[in-house]
Amino acid sequence: MGNKRVNLIRFGEIVSLCVFLALGMPFPINADAIVTPERIEATLLPETCITEIIQVTTGATPPPQLDVIFVIDATSSMNTVIGEVTSEVDNITNNIRRLIPDTSFALGTFADYPITSNSRDYPWRLDQDFTTDVVMLQQALQNIALTHGGDGPESYLRALYETQFLNWRAGSRRIVILFGDAPSHDPDPGRDGRLGTADDLTRNDVITQLADTTISVLAIYSNPSHQEFYDAVANGTGGRALNLGNTTELPRIVQELVAGVVTDIGALTLAVQPAIAPWMEWTPSRYTDVSNETQYDFALTICVPPGTTIGEYTLNVDVTADGASPGRVPVLIHVNAPPTSTPTATPTNTPTNTPTPTPWCPLPTIGGPESRLNWCILLIPLGLFLLSLLIFLGVSRKPAPPSRTLPPQVRSPEKENVLEKSQPTPSQRGASIHHGNPLMHEEPKKE
Repeated sequence: MGNKRVNLIRFGEIVSLCVFLALGMPFPINADAIVTPERIEATLLPETCITEIIQVTTGATPPPQLDVIFVIDATSSMNTVIGEVTSEVDNITNNIRRLIPDTSFALGTFADYPITSNSRDYPWRLDQDFTTDVVMLQQALQNIALTHGGDGPESYLRALYETQFLNWRAGSRRIVILFGDAPSHDPDPGRDGRLGTADDLTRNDVITQLADTTISVLAIYSNPSHQEFYDAVANGTGGRALNLGNTTELPRIVQELVAGVVTDIGALTLAVQPAIAPWMEWTPSRYTDVSNETQYDFALTICVPPGTTIGEYTLNVDVTADGASPGRVPVLIHVNAPPTSTPTATPTNTPTNTPTPTPWCPLPTIGGPESRLNWCILLIPLGLFLLSLLIFLGVSRKPAPPSRTLPPQVRSPEKENVLEKSQPTPSQRGASIHHGNPLMHEEPKKE
């Protein structure tokens, strides 16, 4: 498949070369940039992302088609320049088509915001939409009616701002050729014609918008005192600016300016079709001053937003070089549902009267419940100490000797009588006591 495609491209180039040689015109070889990968396909869940690297290797030739609009200051001071453009329109368009045959042209004019009700000034007008018919372009040039302009600054910013809304062809290189000799209002009143409202235009804003829409401005001015304005607009959009010294050189000057921007790439970036802003972003956002036959890498991040419907999504990532599209990467995203676990029976949380367990130590806590330190914790070491002391005292104490018990004696009746006879009488026991213990002798009481 790849070899067949290369052969077809080469065959087309050979046929085109023969046609251009027969017409006596220089041939720009139509070799697109090399873009990899050929396609991107991924399966993602909502709120997940992937990052892919898109490599672009620029070609060595101009883009395949070109759209050019002449934007001209129509105030009376521009009379000579307008006359020269009108008379040389055939040479100008032919020179451009020698660079890129598939070129269409348009015409827009402006002057200023009308100061009075009878003023013929106007801030912007599209005199001729894009066409490949140069005769129609020439007729539109011949119908330009000069106006006064009212004051020094003119509505340049408004005219440039409006060019981004024209019917540019998809994939074409976009160029504005600006002819002027005055500065612009900055800020410009915008479409409502009143300063201080939300649609006011500033130079920086307009330049940014033109660059974002890949429109390059070629500024040709005849008053060098306002060079700063024209340089800013041209450089900010990847274009060129030139002071027009001799109007007779106009066809050559235009050709050289156009050749300078169509052979070089002012801005290389990506574009998503259809535009799904939350899904894709890339870094860097763009390359400027791009060289031919050079590789440039974009880190493309694709994120599926939360709540995205399950299904397949087809997108196209277009590589854009100054508005032209030298390559495309198709993207297919399969959005799946997140995996669901097997549901398990969840017990009903029926409140039950669970008795509050009695604390193992009912003594109050110290420092509140948070400290979790109570009197019981303090008593544990004390109890262990007392237990150890008791054990120690019990081990060190000597045991008492066992008592000797005599067996009972059995006495016979004869011995009992003998014993009874031998027992002294109470009087005898008392006398024996006194006789035995002289200290117990009492003197007889005297009467």
